[in-house]
Amino acid sequence: MTPGGSNTGVRLAIPTNTDATAVGILSGTSSTAPQLVAEVPLVSGQIASSQYITTAFGSLTAGSAPAGSIDVGVNGNLGSGNASNAAMFANYNTAYALGALTGVNCAGSHYAIMEVNFAPTDLRSSTQVTIIPFLLSTVDGIYYPAPGPAIQCVVGGGPGACLRQVFVLEVFGGTVLAAIDEILGQGTTITSINIVPV
Repeated sequence: MTPGGSNTGVRLAIPTNTDATAVGILSGTSSTAPQLVAEVPLVSGQIASSQYITTAFGSLTAGSAPAGSIDVGVNGNLGSGNASNAAMFANYNTAYALGALTGVNCAGSHYAIMEVNFAPTDLRSSTQVTIIPFLLSTVDGIYYPAPGPAIQCVVGGGPGACLRQVFVLEVFGGTVLAAIDEILGQGTTITSINIVPV
């Protein structure tokens, strides 16, 4: 790889991930949190060949990297986007692997009932679970987060914090699935998430 000028460079191999549409490249020094350099689009879950990130923030130009890899040139403070410890990276999931989940076809129904069942294993504290419903796009065949806020379940420690909780999802007659975003606390297992169109 020959980045040119006074740059030094590195070739990064990015594994294919058909659940992702882009990958973020971050750069930094030992004394600072890495910062976003660029967001690189993926085609069929893979970086296209011959892409190179120049020292200009977010700029992609022609390069010599093979498909599945990208050349990154480093010159001075290349990373000038959000730091890797910013809330958007540190506190939230921004990509979900949904390949192992099967959607529920809700054709003909505007709503669906989602039933979440829990089994306690430790009663020392309550558990909070965040669930994200996803709807299948009829345009590109990709699941996107459903409209509305994430679903919060609290098990133990208050009114309604029971072992079987029921929620109403607006599904617009589409195909829906639910993914667990995070579990805070200890002592609870999710035994099932059932979705039934109504």
